[in-house]
Amino acid sequence: MRRSLTDSTFLRFYLALLAALVITFGLALFGFLMVDKVRQEHYRESLVSGPLALLADLVSRQPLERRDDWLASMASTLGMPLGLFRLEDLSLDYFERARLEEKRPVIEAADDGWRSLYKVPQSDWVLAARINSLNEMQLRGITEVLRSWLSGESDKVQAKRLHRVQQQFQVPVGLYADPPSNVDPIQATRLDAGEVVVRLDSSLSALYIHARVGPDRWLRIGPLPSFEAMPLSLALSLLIIVLITLAGAIYLIVWSVEGRVGRLERAATRIAAGHLNARVRVDGNDFLGRLGMALNGMAAQVQSLLRSQQR
Repeated sequence: MRRSLTDSTFLRFYLALLAALVITFGLALFGFLMVDKVRQEHYRESLVSGPLALLADLVSRQPLERRDDWLASMASTLGMPLGLFRLEDLSLDYFERARLEEKRPVIEAADDGWRSLYKVPQSDWVLAARINSLNEMQLRGITEVLRSWLSGESDKVQAKRLHRVQQQFQVPVGLYADPPSNVDPIQATRLDAGEVVVRLDSSLSALYIHARVGPDRWLRIGPLPSFEAMPLSLALSLLIIVLITLAGAIYLIVWSVEGRVGRLERAATRIAAGHLNARVRVDGNDFLGRLGMALNGMAAQVQSLLRSQQR
């Protein structure tokens, strides 16, 4: 007689293994996507935290009646929309508000890119910048803003402001007395002419930005790392976690089957030793369940025959 799937121990075993594989694969894919999302958010935060902190500091120095004009000018220079919003007018959760209070940017996904929020110092205003990607125009604009902030000041004031910038930027920023030596002659000529030079290093993995500040100072920002694929060590760690999870799931499945077989073995051993009252706990109507019922029936039959002989 043909039996259903639920009555087959081996089919149930294979289905349980298949379910373990599918669930483990789903968890692995979800974990990979979450790790990659966290890495992307950290990368974006490292790029925008410094420029947003500088812009927020500069906008806080502007009179209220001039802030809109200043933001419009900066938006044209940087090639990105800028705006100011009241903190209470934004739909932010507790953790996002805590990030703003800690002087950290909040990255929000948008339809046409991603929006970055940064709290203006000593106020309830929040600076918002809508960014698709940091292109050369925006890098040059940020460098121009930073250079104008440092230019025309004494060495003491420059050092103080540079220290503040180094605390805000998550990429190296420095002022040097010697011109950069790793630029080509055309870039060196552009630097002497007061232009901002964006240089890609020889390994094609990082950007450097150079600009002249005054007659004897050179500003360097970088390296700005590019977003790279998941490191091999992290990928191997995720793979090991997936394999451990899968091994644990398979162990639990096999352990449950082994436990049922072990109960059959112990009951058969007791019956063979003469303990005819021993019975097997029957779980389900599959192969092992039917085997347990057959063993219980056999023990009951033998016990009945012995009682008949005694009578």
